[in-house]
Amino acid sequence: MNADFSPLVRVAIAIALCTCIGATTASAQITVVNGRGATLEDLAGTDSYVTVVLRGSRARDRNLKVIKVGKDHFSVRLLSGDRFSYLFAQVHEVRVQGGLIGSEGPVQTSDTLALRPEEKEAVGSAVRRAKEILSDRQLPLGVRMRAAAVLAAGDQGEGLQALAALTTKGSDLPVAIEATLHLYIAGGRVNPELVLDGLASGNRKTRSTAARIAGLVGDPRFEDGLIRILGDITIETFPDAARACGRMKIEKGVPHLLRAIASLNDQKAESAVFALSEIGGDEVRDAMREIVNTGEGIVWYRAVKVLYAMGDEEAGQIMRKQCLSSPAFGRETAIILAKDDDWDAALYLREYMTERRDPNRENLIYRAQAAAALVQSGVDMVDGETWDT
Repeated sequence: MNADFSPLVRVAIAIALCTCIGATTASAQITVVNGRGATLEDLAGTDSYVTVVLRGSRARDRNLKVIKVGKDHFSVRLLSGDRFSYLFAQVHEVRVQGGLIGSEGPVQTSDTLALRPEEKEAVGSAVRRAKEILSDRQLPLGVRMRAAAVLAAGDQGEGLQALAALTTKGSDLPVAIEATLHLYIAGGRVNPELVLDGLASGNRKTRSTAARIAGLVGDPRFEDGLIRILGDITIETFPDAARACGRMKIEKGVPHLLRAIASLNDQKAESAVFALSEIGGDEVRDAMREIVNTGEGIVWYRAVKVLYAMGDEEAGQIMRKQCLSSPAFGRETAIILAKDDDWDAALYLREYMTERRDPNRENLIYRAQAAAALVQSGVDMVDGETWDT
């Protein structure tokens, strides 16, 4: 779903509005970019449009106006007039659109986002087919569950009801856990006891999916189960558990994550990079600095990325001066820096977009990542670009 138009999908918690007494100190943790020293309080009540960058996913909600700052949250108004709030803990930073307070209008969006008549018909046909599959009890349960997930994602009530029925006590645990994930995505209620059972399951896929749900829900009761998975020798279950620990900022998981950052398995190591970046703290910072000072190769680079994500200025200099020009790390570094509005990184990606390359899977994926990073950076992409095969 487009982050520009549906921030309420990701901010699915109601926050009681507080008074502004004592808000200045609490809101100081939110970085305001392109505001020329302005704080959230300075933006409140002005005509400035801002972009809110969410923590973790770095998804961006654009065209918002700050209307009030509370003790642990701030409230904004959408172009539609709707009003909602963000917890400070959910926000990575706030960016003033255009860089001048009160001077920039809303970012224009494409009219092509609306479905054409033939596309609406295709969607309608898919919904009808999903309903047929859901009602056919001769089909395997897993197939019907996925049909229910499709309907639930489209706000179809029967889809939510079907998913909820699969998560009741006595249901097959692997099916119930997968249904719970779909239910959460669709905005349904998650049963914590079921997730705890999933975390203790002997089925690796079930355990991994339960860990993913745990990180999304954030219930403290899941911590012990996640730590057990981190200590498991099974590589397949580690990434989801690590990311969950990062989202929940579980410090007890740090020793496992520090060992994992040197793993030969990229998926395991990169999940540790994400988790350590989210948890932060002195223990993580000191360990990463030691690796940067004494390590080498990919493990060194992973440590630099963690420190950079934590806002370390020295790591920022290393990323710009060493990693961006490195044959081994330049491509990934350009993606990371461009998302943070680094001009040299954006130029790196623009140059890449103009070069002729073999349209293989690796290049196509990186091209998509480069395009996304350039869009987030606000730098114009090259128009009329096509692959030359």
